Amino acid sequence: MCGIAGAVALAQGTIINDEEIERMTYALRRRGPDSSGIWVSTNRMTGLGNRRLAILDISDAGRQPMKHPQRQLWVTFNGEIYNYPELRGRLQREGIKLHTTCDTEALLHLYDLYGDNIVHYLSGMYAFAIWDGEKQRLLLARDPYGIKPLYWSSDGKVLRFASEVRSLKAGGKVSTSISAAGAVGFLLLGYVPEPHSLFANVQSLRSGHILVVDRNGIKSPKPFFSFADTFSSHEDVYASWAPSKGEVVERVSNTLRSSVARHLLSDVPIVIFLSSGLDSASIASYAKTIKDDVNTLTLSVDEFRDRPEGESGLAKETALVLSTNHRQISVSVRDFTSSIDEIVTAIDQPSIDGVNSWFVSRAAANAGFKVALSGLGGDEIFRGYSSFYQVSRMVSALNWVPSGFGRCFRIISSDLIKRFGSPKYAGLFEFGSSYSGAYFLRRGLFMPWELPDIIDPDIARTGWEELALLTCLKESIGSTMSPAVRMMLLETQWYMRNQLLRDTDWASMWHSLEIRVPYVDLRLMMELVPLLVCETPPSKKEMVQGLPIRLSPKVTELKKLGFSVPIQEWLVNSVDDPKMAADRGLRGWAKYILSHQAPEIMKRELVY
Repeated sequence: MCGIAGAVALAQGTIINDEEIERMTYALRRRGPDSSGIWVSTNRMTGLGNRRLAILDISDAGRQPMKHPQRQLWVTFNGEIYNYPELRGRLQREGIKLHTTCDTEALLHLYDLYGDNIVHYLSGMYAFAIWDGEKQRLLLARDPYGIKPLYWSSDGKVLRFASEVRSLKAGGKVSTSISAAGAVGFLLLGYVPEPHSLFANVQSLRSGHILVVDRNGIKSPKPFFSFADTFSSHEDVYASWAPSKGEVVERVSNTLRSSVARHLLSDVPIVIFLSSGLDSASIASYAKTIKDDVNTLTLSVDEFRDRPEGESGLAKETALVLSTNHRQISVSVRDFTSSIDEIVTAIDQPSIDGVNSWFVSRAAANAGFKVALSGLGGDEIFRGYSSFYQVSRMVSALNWVPSGFGRCFRIISSDLIKRFGSPKYAGLFEFGSSYSGAYFLRRGLFMPWELPDIIDPDIARTGWEELALLTCLKESIGSTMSPAVRMMLLETQWYMRNQLLRDTDWASMWHSLEIRVPYVDLRLMMELVPLLVCETPPSKKEMVQGLPIRLSPKVTELKKLGFSVPIQEWLVNSVDDPKMAADRGLRGWAKYILSHQAPEIMKRELVY
């Protein structure tokens, strides 16, 4: 796990400055405290930087940027390739001699063999850049789920890229003018949806895409994987399939065990984040059958003591059943108050989530771990969110609404509803009759008509138009028909990708910790997709029935609570500004975050 950065000149006569690459790379030091390296080509038209967190082959042989032993190929890589042992065998059968046991070296040889098709051989989380000196060509690539971030910016003379926006800013050459779409996206959803960022001249390389820069300039980002197309094609084949209960349980069990085994590949100790829920407990259960020595860690919130949201009791019970080496770390409002400035600084792109991940990552790092496994993604695969049935019910109930009625109702009723109820109610008829609109109502933070009261009205209007949110939500569903699959695609490609995974990345890497997510695994998804689109898709009941070690019914039958911290209570007690105290909750937290990252677009009276 690392931080990557670099730049490539787009025109003759433009040179890459070593000091800029140094500054960009230094800004990523928390992502990789074990070593640092930069490389600048002899013609000074390309520069690569890397900060390394050594996980596989922790010797100096794994330092980056890394060069191919015979070719003019250089790579800077962030992530883990979980099928590396298989790829290593493939390369050796090709007669290739490998000099390290790290997955970075394999990328160079795979690119040498397969070029841009390298991405079709990789299973894991990754963002990397490969410079081909012979072809004077740069390849950027990002994994299909978007577990690892990759941002890029071009001013027409130089293309720059990095794992974090703060790295691009640190180089001193990237414009920081605010993106209307990015700011509006954050207020609407609580995160900035890709390919946008908070800055107009910085884009996130879309998940499952490659970007090529050659002598002819920057090519348009090209997709190499589509969730919508994959599920649509499998629906055509498996929609009427009715596997037996035994077939479902066996496939789910075998697939989960294999994924956990892949994610345990490491040359340093690993800890499993153990909550009171089933997703993390299942990972620990499979891990215990693979290795005897399993470490688990639970974050306990003092304010949740003796409340249903409390994690510690059931997590401890699971740890006892599985005989793990268990740690419990407590946090309270005092910890939040003393850390709020650091947390806001750590947030690379504005988000209303991630505080929980920040604290549990700090606890793991303080305990001496460099790698952790998380249960993130289990709810998307096994339909654990209430949205899976709430959105479908909303669409079914409102599909009679005539075109144009919803907008008229919202305009007439919004002021009254604003005074007595949730602003979302005003948009019920306007958005609720389609999956894209209903999903926005379910996951949305602010409604579009509220934005002119928070930010400059021109920015609000421009951002809503540029974002084209409802169109993009609809496109992410594709031609799939099953309500369950539609919701899986929406939750996976929006909430999980843009918020949960991105927050996990910045929160963990701030503490130099790599978090792995066995449920967010392309091989796992491809093995389960026939079940996910069939007549009776698997749920967490099938997950429980296939577990190798029986867990307490308190865990397996627990209603979904979510891994959270009491942000509303903490804010009231942590921020002195009376306006902030009155505007508490996630909406208030969103304003607080934006007022620190983009104060120039906030209405003056709202700047805290």
